[in-house]
Amino acid sequence: MGRTTSQGPPPNPDDTLALAVSQFNSWRFWDCHETLEEIWRREGGQAAHFYKGLIKAAAGLHHLLRKNDRGASIVLQGAIDALTPFRPHHLGLDVEGLVCGLEKCLEMATGRQPLDLSLIPHIRRADAGPA
Repeated sequence: MGRTTSQGPPPNPDDTLALAVSQFNSWRFWDCHETLEEIWRREGGQAAHFYKGLIKAAAGLHHLLRKNDRGASIVLQGAIDALTPFRPHHLGLDVEGLVCGLEKCLEMATGRQPLDLSLIPHIRRADAGPA
């Protein structure tokens, strides 16, 4: 006999995105990846492409921190490619700043620049300005 589970309504995408951004900015990249997958699976069209780009950004930085340079390079390039169409801003987020930061991380992963953890980007609100 199968087990039944009670599921409430799906979480609010805005709340889930806010949680994912907080996780990303705390360098909890794997958690961020998992959180964003909840939204990505429910969305379609352009929204799904945007979330997939954020998922790849989190996964690529997870690889970078684990010193998996090849994996980081591949996934970060995928993130940059997926997020670029959403520049400069999308869903109130500074995509331009994020992509620029990911490009610096890609240079570190490919060995063109030395590893400098201070260059790992944060996801910022589009109206927040520099930190």
